[in-house]
Parts: sequence; C-alpha cells; structure tokens
Amino acid sequence: MKEIIGFGMPTTCGYSITMGSECEVSHFQSYYVQNCFAVPIQNNSVHHQYAWSFPHCTALPIGILNEKIITENCSDPKKDINLVAWGSSGGYTYMKLRRKNGSKSKSK
Repeated sequence: MKEIIGFGMPTTCGYSITMGSECEVSHFQSYYVQNCFAVPIQNNSVHHQYAWSFPHCTALPIGILNEKIITENCSDPKKDINLVAWGSSGGYTYMKLRRKNGSKSKSK
C-alpha cells in the first residue's frame, strides 16, 4: 500500500505577526482552517499535523483601522502589519534518512 499511494511526512507550520513601529491597527485576526473548524492564529504559534491527509488553509488576515476592516497594507512599511506563515515537512533529506534507517531495521 505504501508504494501505491505513499505516506506523507508530518508537517510543522508556524506563524509570526510583524508590525511596523508606527502601526495603527487596533485589532488583527486570522485563523488556521482545517476541515470543519478554525483555530485563531497567535503570534509565534506553531502546530504539527499530517497536512497531506486533509484540506486546510490559512484564512485571509484582517485588521481594524479607524473602525474600518482592512485586508491590505498601506505603502509605508512603518505602518504595516503582516502575518508571516511557514511550513515544512522535513523534505527529501529527511525522507532519504528515514528510508535508509528503515531498510537497516528490516535486515536485522
């Protein structure tokens, strides 16, 4: 079965919220959405999952500025706010090591 459909690697995702020194946004929110639930994203949060096995996404972040909802930054980096998201599954090097170690354990 593994050779036919393969198995995914565990994925680690992280989020950071960065703000310019003169940012005036009074409220900022975004959610990690998975199947039928959503989790609010906090600054410097990290989660681990088998991301290959289900649909998921990071929803569009919104901010509130002067009682208006904003979804894009202004042209001044000192006033910007950003949600930085990253993810990695270990990649090719990890998978190669895993296969090598797996083949050693089978030969014992």
